Amino acid sequence: MQCVRCRGLKVPEVMQDGGMRVLAYRCLHCGDVIDPKILLHRRHQHQLRPTRSRTPVYNDTRWRRYGSVAVEER
Repeated sequence: MQCVRCRGLKVPEVMQDGGMRVLAYRCLHCGDVIDPKILLHRRHQHQLRPTRSRTPVYNDTRWRRYGSVAVEER
């Protein structure tokens, strides 16, 4: 199995989670761990993402932080 983060080799590993044994895959290069619970949460977060980005609110003070910039003509 190949790691998504670094394209390294993932190996199966039995991990203990609160007294339960869980089969997970750990990357030998970067240490990334994937188990069924992590995959479930990633799928759930992917489904909740909006299909388009939020429209910025220009009346908000965050957008006026730097003030207006005057352009001088030469």
